[in-house]
Amino acid sequence: MIGKSKSLAPEPHFTAYLFVQHKAILTLRMWIRYEEKISFDQIHDLMDAIHNISELLYAYKGWHVHENVVHDLQRYDAKWSQEGNNPRICLVELLDDAMADVMANGKITSP
Repeated sequence: MIGKSKSLAPEPHFTAYLFVQHKAILTLRMWIRYEEKISFDQIHDLMDAIHNISELLYAYKGWHVHENVVHDLQRYDAKWSQEGNNPRICLVELLDDAMADVMANGKITSP
């Protein structure tokens, strides 16, 4: 539950998950803005996939750790991120790329 900070997620998790959340929100905003054909089911599943990221960022313990939250991203990708599905965003790929970037460079270097 969102409340007072307990313990921040360690790097590279903090920066990588923040990047994924940011990209997911921007992507949804662009899909809506440019009237992409997106179902309410896909919008729901995308929000369901990222809704625990905020708590992972500032209260990293218990259920809200990488090993659990990544399953939400994987579930979304399994349903919506296959080639041929449009519009699409691949959350686990974004996370993996962001984690590698942070580990190699100490920050996100790709847009």
